[in-house]
Amino acid sequence: MASSSGPSRTCFVTAPNTVSPRAHAAAKALGFDTRVARPNADWVDRLPGGEDPYLVLYAQGTRVGDIASRRPNAICKGLSARRAEEFLAVAAEPTDKLGLAIVDRPDNRLARWAFAAKWLEPARAEFILLQLVLAEVETASNPGQVTRKRLYRAQQILNERGRGWANPIAPYVRRFVFRQGFIEHVTLNGRAFAYEGTWLLSQAPIAHLDLDELDTSVLERFFLRTQALEKIRSLDLSGLGLGDDALKMIAKSPHLGSLRWLSLAANPVSISGVRAIAESRRLPSLRWVNLRGTDFPANPVIDVYPGGVIEENQSPLAEALANSVGHRVPWLSLPYTPKNSEDLLPNRYADGYPC
Repeated sequence: MASSSGPSRTCFVTAPNTVSPRAHAAAKALGFDTRVARPNADWVDRLPGGEDPYLVLYAQGTRVGDIASRRPNAICKGLSARRAEEFLAVAAEPTDKLGLAIVDRPDNRLARWAFAAKWLEPARAEFILLQLVLAEVETASNPGQVTRKRLYRAQQILNERGRGWANPIAPYVRRFVFRQGFIEHVTLNGRAFAYEGTWLLSQAPIAHLDLDELDTSVLERFFLRTQALEKIRSLDLSGLGLGDDALKMIAKSPHLGSLRWLSLAANPVSISGVRAIAESRRLPSLRWVNLRGTDFPANPVIDVYPGGVIEENQSPLAEALANSVGHRVPWLSLPYTPKNSEDLLPNRYADGYPC
């Protein structure tokens, strides 16, 4: 973390009379450069989330003027006065405790901002801040020049440093993806996750899992006895040769209560297995199931008419399934308005549905 005697990597910027003197004192005690400033209205309107710019974090060497003029190297985040004080309370924690808080609660973005603000390695801090800002605009249809430059810079840092930052996880997975500054998405085989999942999730805020292999000998252990699944929000089981028995285990699993997105594409599953998932009370968060390429392709059909009119039509199979289970099944319709005929796979990283 930057000290008060040296150059500050993180700047705490407030509009006049919005943050208490106690908060300013706390910011200075944490080594932040504190200033009072009011960026121009154009910048206020363009901040992610539309929040007021009472707190701004940015990378080393960036000036307040750079942020206001939307310079690509200005990594910024605006928070309300209340959230600014929450941030300072979080930032007061030791760095090792912040790391544990991020792993324990992957959705705790304030902890990630604070971790970046206190991290001594400039490249790591810049990368976390870049990815945090980019995560808020990743679904934008037209990202803009500033976002494209940030994407390029984040990828440049990742190419140079990512492999080192991925240890000790990298040797245990086939593929890893950094999101919001940390490894959140991994690919490995089901047996490895069944036996090593708890350890893996103690090392990084992993919430998205792809399996490239799942043999029948570990099906029961994976779905019914792997407690690490409790933190998984999206799960890709595409093309693994899973049948209805595996889907019935998913429906009975006591560990998939956080699952929001599930892909069963290209598996030989029928209405029997899909109905088990639709009827399950153990999957309260599930908002999307990809059934493309299965024997029961019940996902919506998108039609595009002249003039660009887009219409979503429920599959007759989906209608029959909904009638048979006797209640609405959220994932039988798209949780968003499709943009085109190919827009049929909801963003697995989306924080909320409908997206």
